[in-house]
Order: sequence, then C-alpha cells, then structure tokens
Amino acid sequence: LGISKEYVDAFKVGGVMALGFMAATKAVEGMKEAFDNTVGLGMDFYKNMGASVGEAAHVTAEVTKANFSMTGMSYGSEAVAESAKSIAEYYGSASAVTSDMLKDVTELSALGAEGPAQLAGIFEKASGDAGAMTSEIKEIAEGVGVDAADVIQEMSKNQNLLVGKSKEEIAVLAKKTAELKKQGQSMELLQSVSDNMLNIEGSLRSEMKARLMTGKDINAQAVREAAMIAQTTGDYSKLSEELSKQVGSAEEFGKM
Repeated sequence: LGISKEYVDAFKVGGVMALGFMAATKAVEGMKEAFDNTVGLGMDFYKNMGASVGEAAHVTAEVTKANFSMTGMSYGSEAVAESAKSIAEYYGSASAVTSDMLKDVTELSALGAEGPAQLAGIFEKASGDAGAMTSEIKEIAEGVGVDAADVIQEMSKNQNLLVGKSKEEIAVLAKKTAELKKQGQSMELLQSVSDNMLNIEGSLRSEMKARLMTGKDINAQAVREAAMIAQTTGDYSKLSEELSKQVGSAEEFGKM
C-alpha cells in the first residue's frame, strides 16, 4: 500500500496512547462514581436511617476502603452500598459496617444469597473469617462439580440449620448440599417431604398413594427415620437416599 514503516510505527504509538487515555478516563469515571455513591450513602445513613454524623462518617470511610479494593472493582460501588445498608439493617447499627464485612456480604450477594448479611455473620461466628468460609464452600462445590452459587443460595434459604454450627459442621453441610444439587434435589423440597413424613396423617396418606402409584411396598418407617435425622441434624442426604431407593426421588414423592 506504500505506507512507510515510520507511519506504521507512529500509528502504533498513537494507538497505545489512545488506549491508555481511554483506560485512564474510565478509571477516573469509576472513581467519580464510587465517590458520588459513597458520599450519597453517608448522607442517606444520616438523613434517612437515623445515623449520627459520626456513624455516617464511619460508614463513608469503610465503604470507601471497600470501593477501592478488589471487591469494589469486581462488583461496583452500587453493590457495596447495598451491602452497607443490608449490614446496618440486619445488625441495627451503622457501626457494624466494616470494610471486611462489606467485602464478605457483597460477594455473598453476588452469589445470590438470601439474607447475605445474616449468612456472613453465621460464617464469621463459625470460622472467624466469613470470606475464608465462603471460599471453602466454593472449593467444595467445585470439587463436587456444581456451581458455588447454587450451593450458597440453597444454604442461605436454610440458615436456621447453620446457626450455632462450627466451621467443620458448615463445611459438611455444604458438601451434602452440593451433592444434593448434583442429584437434582433441594433442601427445601426434602424439608417439605420430611415435614409431611413426620405428620402421621400426611405420612399414611402419602404411603398409601405411593403404593398405588408405584406398585411397590414402600418402607415408610425407613423414610420416617431418615426424615427424623434430617430434622434433628440438618443432614438430608439419608432422606434423599431413602427416597431414591423407595420411589425414585423427593420430587416424585412430593407429587404423591
């Protein structure tokens, strides 16, 4: 095309400079957005959430730290701001908002957890580090071969089973939950079946219907015993196993 090497080199240099300028512009825009969101959040805490000037300043400082960490860069300042509100509402105090808690709650929110502030609090009490507990659950999910988000979401729907548990117990429950998800089961469905089986009238009705529909002699006592284990320990794996053996799955049993 008759274009000189000097022209091509100059074009390359100009392109790199242009890309650098664009990146810098985006960074400045991101910093401005984070700043605006943080200041706005502090004012919101002061005007609408009853925080004192000192508490609003505390929230602003902690949110600023989180915004300029990997959490803020990964999830955005709006997500961090929502986490701050979630933490303050759950604990009933703006002083509960810390940069570490913001990072933990924002990550759990991104994974789709229900009540992320409460779940982070449970993880924190169990292990001393909610972020590390979340990372461990993600590794467990990966090891089983399911999405970590599915496991976190399922556990967050059953937080009553996690309260007071140790780090090791939560890890065991996470693995059981991951295994259930891999089988296409859910703790919510199994809990419903468990409640039904422990209700004598409902249990007899389900047993009779199952026998009619499957032609099998259902061992309802074994299912009831598994349901009792699930209710007392939060471990639904035995119930899932028993239902699979007796009728196929919890979903099939639930239709009876």
